[in-house]
Amino acid sequence: MKCKDSDFVRLAGLITVRQRPGTAKGVLFMTLDDETGSANLVVWQQLFDKYRKEIVQSKLLMVAGKLQVANGVTHLVVRQCFNITALLGSMTATELPQTLARGDETTKPVNYDGRSTMPDIPAGNAFHKGRNFH
Repeated sequence: MKCKDSDFVRLAGLITVRQRPGTAKGVLFMTLDDETGSANLVVWQQLFDKYRKEIVQSKLLMVAGKLQVANGVTHLVVRQCFNITALLGSMTATELPQTLARGDETTKPVNYDGRSTMPDIPAGNAFHKGRNFH
């Protein structure tokens, strides 16, 4: 189904970005991700004040609002917010997206005493080196 400008829609997803720039006069910009992609949301100051608890405390959020499509850019202007984070507990580990990972997790398995269970990779390895942007 293809949505068009001014359609009223509902969507749910994991909150990946919350931005409230000082120059935006209280407007909150959010991004929700689900298995199909990302959605950009606009939350006006008055609505943020009304749904502050849902917006700040949610990991999984459902929103309802009016679609705004202009010049190839699509946003959802939010009118209602619902914290549905409790539904995450009913998902299996394979259904949870990678975006729920904690930022301080290690990529190497660690023993109970904090030592890595994998040896360090020697210098001159075949892994891709990062770019230097200096």
